[in-house]
Amino acid sequence: MLALRIITLSVCFYIGYRYIKDLNMKQDKNRDFKVGIVVLLMGAVCYLLFITDELRETIFYCSGILLFIVVYLCIIWYQNKK
Repeated sequence: MLALRIITLSVCFYIGYRYIKDLNMKQDKNRDFKVGIVVLLMGAVCYLLFITDELRETIFYCSGILLFIVVYLCIIWYQNKK
């Protein structure tokens, strides 16, 4: 089970690394916020794979992560609208 967790974590980090590398190649004005979302998602994956065992903690943590992502997306939308 631990090997499966490590493989899943490695795949998530690789996908995040490739996405951030592609963002750095482009001149996107919202790059910092998009990188922040990727970092939040990678942190959430690490937490869910290795730390949490209780359903209640997981629900609180996931709802907090979703709230942060929604706020980030609203900030990106607002900046693009300006």
